[in-house]
Amino acid sequence: MSYLRTEAARWLVVPALAEALFVLPFVGAVAIILLRADSGAYRFVTNEDSVLEWPQFFGFAAASLLACLCAWRLHRAGRLVLAAAYLAFGIGCFVVMGEEIAWGQRIIGYGTPERLEEINEQKETT
Repeated sequence: MSYLRTEAARWLVVPALAEALFVLPFVGAVAIILLRADSGAYRFVTNEDSVLEWPQFFGFAAASLLACLCAWRLHRAGRLVLAAAYLAFGIGCFVVMGEEIAWGQRIIGYGTPERLEEINEQKETT
């Protein structure tokens, strides 16, 4: 973890926060695996607009923003290939973020065309 602390300081992030963010996906994965034992609890946590969807949305939004910030800093430092990789990652996170909330379909309330509704299991435009 010393490398993580060093990099956290370099990026002006509190080391405890960096460690928590590093461990969080592993804890979440274990929790989801354990929830599989109770199908009702698992469905509650994983259903649309439930416990996991909005934190995932905000996580992907933050990742997209931070990746683009990293890309900008790397571009300014002349590390163009790495900047392009971070930019691609940021764009990918933005796309996943939009898909996670069906590009606002349920929030705004626009309907799904009948043809898509017939073939899409989630009954969404996505």
